[in-house]
Amino acid sequence: MNIPFLVFPKVIKTIDVSLWGNIHEKHEYDVINEAAPPGDEYSALHYYDKGAGKNVMKWLSAEISDEVKNISLTDEIGNMTKSIAIKQKDNIQLNIIPRFSMFGGHKNFWNIQYD
Repeated sequence: MNIPFLVFPKVIKTIDVSLWGNIHEKHEYDVINEAAPPGDEYSALHYYDKGAGKNVMKWLSAEISDEVKNISLTDEIGNMTKSIAIKQKDNIQLNIIPRFSMFGGHKNFWNIQYD
């Protein structure tokens, strides 16, 4: 198969409730792209070549409640600034774009936090 195959070996959800009534959720994700790894040496030319890189995870979409605030997406280095949150009619769509494209065999980690 020439598509990304994402596996989440570890997912942790933490909910903190403050004495003042604020609810803070934190979701931690370890993700592995189990698709076939790149063959020989990797070159950016292969990635941008038409039809190449089909097994690369470039982005992932998630939906959360439209009532949340203070959304934060981070990875091991810091903020994932390319990721975006889009307010829709009855939810918020998160387009999670990792700092580096995940080729087959690559691992990544990120947090989604909100109040």
